[in-house]
Amino acid sequence: MIRSLIRANSNGKGVFLTISHDEDLKPIFIKKSSSSVESILNLKNEVKGAEWYARISKKNLIRKTTSLPDYFSVDFNYISGKKTDYREGYLSNLNYIEKAIKLYCEVWSEFNNEEASIHGDFSLDNIIFNDDGKFLIDWEHFSDSKKIPLGFDALNLIFEQLYFMKPVRRFNNKTIKHVESMFQFLVEAECLNKIYWINPLSTMHEFVINNESIWGEQIDKLPIMMFTKKEIEEIDKKICMKKE
Repeated sequence: MIRSLIRANSNGKGVFLTISHDEDLKPIFIKKSSSSVESILNLKNEVKGAEWYARISKKNLIRKTTSLPDYFSVDFNYISGKKTDYREGYLSNLNYIEKAIKLYCEVWSEFNNEEASIHGDFSLDNIIFNDDGKFLIDWEHFSDSKKIPLGFDALNLIFEQLYFMKPVRRFNNKTIKHVESMFQFLVEAECLNKIYWINPLSTMHEFVINNESIWGEQIDKLPIMMFTKKEIEEIDKKICMKKE
C-alpha cells in the first residue's frame, strides 16, 4: 500500500489528510486524522453525520475509525467520480444544481416538511457524481440536535450558487426562472418548509446566526452569509413562493 499526504493542518484545524493507493496506484481510501482536541471532536461529528447518511441512503462512506488517547482518525472509502467547480456559479452549473436538489429530496424526503437534521455544508463542492449515483461527503457540520426547518441545506446550495455569480447576472430571466423551478420542485416533493416561502435568504440568515455553534469559526465563510443587506433584500424580493 502506498500512502501520500494530501493536506497538512487542513483549514488551520490540525487535521491531516492522506490518501492510500494499492500496488496498481488505484486510490483505496482517504484518512483524516488529528491530535487536536477540537479537531477530534469535529472528526467524530463528521463520523456521526456520515453514519446518519449511510442509514438513510445505504451508501457507506466510512472504512474504519481509530480512537486512541489524544488521537483520532477515520478512513473514508475513496469515491471516484466528478466534482463540478462550485465557483463557476449558477448558470454554469444548472444540470448539477438539479441533480443536487434531487439528491437532497432523496435523502431528506422522510422528514415530511418538518424540522430535520442538516448536513451544514450542502454544496456542489461536497457532492461526487459518478455512474453509481451521487455521493454526499464532508459531514463536518452535521447536526441532529439543533433541528432546522426542512429545506435549509437545499436552499444553501441554491443561494451559494447565486453568490458565485456576478451581481448583474443574478436576476436575469433564466436564473430567476430556474431558481423558482427548484423551489417548486422542493415544494412538490414536500422538502421545503413553508417558513422559507417568503424572505427565504433572510430566514436562513436568522437560523445560521441562532445556531452559530454548528459552524463555529467557519460561519463567516459561508457564502450565504457574505451577501450584503441590500443584496439579501433584493434576493428575497425576487425569489419567493408567495408575495407578501
